[in-house]
Amino acid sequence: MKTVADLHTHTSACPHGHCTRQELILRAKERGLWAVGISEHTQACPDGVPMAYFEKMNNWLTESYGVRVLRGVESDISDWRGKIFMQRRYMKNLDYVIASLHRNSLWAADRLTVTSTWCGIAEDPAVDIIGHCGRDPDRFDFETDTVIRAFRDGGKTVEFNESSLGKPAHDKKCYEICEACGKYGVPVMIGSDSHYARSVGASANCIRMIETVGLPEELVINADRDRLEKWLASVKERKSTLFD
Repeated sequence: MKTVADLHTHTSACPHGHCTRQELILRAKERGLWAVGISEHTQACPDGVPMAYFEKMNNWLTESYGVRVLRGVESDISDWRGKIFMQRRYMKNLDYVIASLHRNSLWAADRLTVTSTWCGIAEDPAVDIIGHCGRDPDRFDFETDTVIRAFRDGGKTVEFNESSLGKPAHDKKCYEICEACGKYGVPVMIGSDSHYARSVGASANCIRMIETVGLPEELVINADRDRLEKWLASVKERKSTLFD
């Protein structure tokens, strides 16, 4: 299995990113990706970009160097009520919205609180992808089956990325989530969470996890171009009246 696109990347527009948009796209081309999605943080994160950045994204070329360029956002969850830091009016320019928890945006919480927050996010029609929810289980642990069922019922796609794997506690939680996605038929997305051009499209650890767990490949949205195009079209259709 391989991926055809990487929807979780960052550039130097974000203070902790270390490559330009052009460098990122050229690296995606080198790796043979059909598409790359750029998804900077919102300002709930200390390293987020101004909202004006998202307002102007509709002026971007939709294709560059033969690579389709997707416009995304990694919208930080800004409180334990499940609010994401992104005004609806800016979302109309975007192809997708990732919702994520970050340790520099929110303090740690107990398992019940985090479970409730993710279940609330699952009901938000503006959110398309759940970002790296297996990361930092020491701070953001949750009841896996309850949350994954909520993601299924809310039509969410669960993302795994390379930056979330490599530490025993993180790996354990990610594998548990991956198994639950297979159990409940929840679609997944593989991302790199790249902050450097060289890591765009990185997916080896995620693919190893998926193959080890036995998650059906048809649940991996960006393992197939047609599957991803249909997903993008369904996101666009579903949101066609959301931001009027």
